[in-house]
Amino acid sequence: MEQVAPDPATKPDRAHYSIHRFDDEVGIQELRRMIPVADSMNWLFLSTGGIHGHYGVLDEVEERWDEPDTEDDHHHNITVLVVKPRMVMMHYGTIELRSMDDIQFLRERVTETLDAVAFSQIGNKAEEKKPTDAAMEGGE
Repeated sequence: MEQVAPDPATKPDRAHYSIHRFDDEVGIQELRRMIPVADSMNWLFLSTGGIHGHYGVLDEVEERWDEPDTEDDHHHNITVLVVKPRMVMMHYGTIELRSMDDIQFLRERVTETLDAVAFSQIGNKAEEKKPTDAAMEGGE
C-alpha cells in the first residue's frame, strides 16, 4: 500500500481524537447501541468504501436479500462510517446486516444524519444564487 505523506499544514493530535474499527461479528448490535438516534453528536454515513469496505448501497442489499451470501459475494454487508464530530472520533468498518429491520434502522439513521449535518452548518454555507430576471430571459 502506498504511504501518504503527512500534510505539512497539520500535525498529529492523538490525545484528542480516536479512530476505531467495528468488529464484523458485533457490528450491527454495536451500531444500534452507539447511535439510537443520529443528532449533533452522532452521524452515520454508509457506502463509504475505500480501503475499509465497498460502495454497495442499502437498495442493493434489499434487492438481493433473499439470495444467499457466497464466499465472494457478501451482499448482506454494508460499509459504515460513524462520525462523532464533537468528540473528534470515528468508527468504521463493514458490518453484516441480519434482518430487514437492520436496513430500516440504517435508513432512519442516515436520514437523521443528513438533517443533523445540514442543521450544524446553518450560517456556514454559500448563499444560494437566485436567478435574475435577465438570466431568466437568456441575458446575463
